[in-house]
Amino acid sequence: MSAPPTIRSLLEFGGDRLQLLVPGETADAIERPIAWVHGSDLPDPTPFLAAGHLLLTDGAQFPPRATPAERYEDYVVRLQRHGIVGLGFGARLHHGETPAALIAACRAHGLPLIEMTDLTPYLAYIQFVAEALDAQRTERIRWSVAAQRALTKAALRPDGLASIVAELERQLDCRVLLFDAAGSQLASDRSRPAAPGLRAAVADALGRGVRGASRLEVDGLEYALQTIGVEHLDGAIVLAGLRDRDPSATDLVNSVIAFASLALAQHRALAAARLHLRDGVLQQLLGGAVELAGRTARDAWGELPDPPLGVFVLDAAPETDLVLDALELAANANTGGLFFGRHDGRIVVLVEEAAEAAEATVRRLIAQHALRAGRTTATSLAGLPAALDDASVALRRARGGTAPHVAEYRDLAATGVLGALAAEGAGELARATLRTLREHDERTGGELWDAVEAWIEHDCAWEPAARRLGVHRHTLRHRIDAAGELLGLDPSGLRGRLELWAAVQLSRG
Repeated sequence: MSAPPTIRSLLEFGGDRLQLLVPGETADAIERPIAWVHGSDLPDPTPFLAAGHLLLTDGAQFPPRATPAERYEDYVVRLQRHGIVGLGFGARLHHGETPAALIAACRAHGLPLIEMTDLTPYLAYIQFVAEALDAQRTERIRWSVAAQRALTKAALRPDGLASIVAELERQLDCRVLLFDAAGSQLASDRSRPAAPGLRAAVADALGRGVRGASRLEVDGLEYALQTIGVEHLDGAIVLAGLRDRDPSATDLVNSVIAFASLALAQHRALAAARLHLRDGVLQQLLGGAVELAGRTARDAWGELPDPPLGVFVLDAAPETDLVLDALELAANANTGGLFFGRHDGRIVVLVEEAAEAAEATVRRLIAQHALRAGRTTATSLAGLPAALDDASVALRRARGGTAPHVAEYRDLAATGVLGALAAEGAGELARATLRTLREHDERTGGELWDAVEAWIEHDCAWEPAARRLGVHRHTLRHRIDAAGELLGLDPSGLRGRLELWAAVQLSRG
């Protein structure tokens, strides 16, 4: 690609006719591209100039021996603030040599200064820059046409989306990363995963509904992000290490966005169809059609996980779509070790217990999305309906927790029927019921709660409970009857005693 015209290339063109008096503030100041060359003898030419211009002047606006140093200073400051890349001074016509005050001002403010040592017309330098710019534009157009043609060929390959991304990387000489709407990497990027910080930043931007072009700064590195999709936010393209995004590069990126938008829209439709197929396979399993479900899954994805299985039930709302996208990626990465589908508004995940990586992936996903889940084990696919019921019970226990976690049914089962009742929220009801006794004791100074607690702890035996309280057994009977009356229970019968016993036990959960 042709290099843009610079002060250095202009000096090489001019040879002995040009002399660099002040190289500029930095070593690369004379390497800055020249956008155009303008000639002017106005005291303040900046209204007619733009940033990136090179200004040529013969100094007629500075009468020799009558111009104070402050005027040169003000002149140079205006040029420098306006973004002028350099000043060419024709000394021969009016001054004989470049004024020392002008040299000092340029040196003080870092503005490159060139002395034009002969009377070569400005037009020669303007023509040199114009031809260089024209050559660069022509070459850029040729590059753009060739690059667009290469992208079109890439799109026709079987792995069109991956080929397009790879071709864009080659044409722009930078890293190109493609993400779907969930912030998951797509196409050829899988072999070179993005840094976790970048993935999180892209997912956050997409989650906030960012549209159009924006900049991301992650771990000290800058990335250009461009979203994909008009009606639906289908994903984003991220460019890493792009040195110069000129209009031709922007056109190329926009072409890729158009290709990617079509591909991702198709991807979304296919993903929805695959998800409905997964739901159908899960319903077949739950309905006992294990062989049919296995054949369907085998044709679509591969074998179902082999028992024994870890059965998860996830409460994913309101992040269901994000979780389903993540599970699809996990299922692809753990072929045969993980299967999922939807049932009764929840997500069911089956994991082969021997596939430790798949189990770890599901647990990590649950933690990342702050989900609650229930888990149990199924020894066979035929036993999945019962396992699903158990996992659902465990999920209800998880909902009662204070932090996102996975509740295991085996832990719940170890607590017996009371544990199951507690998982259903019976503990709250028990505490609310017994609160009547506590409030009565606080109001009257009674001891009904202590009497009930001691009686239950001694298995409803009167003598040991009375001894513990230090009262006569008839006094204890009177207090228990009073408690039963307050609670609407009959403690003399089995049903009343069981309800009172269960309430005390559950209230401690």
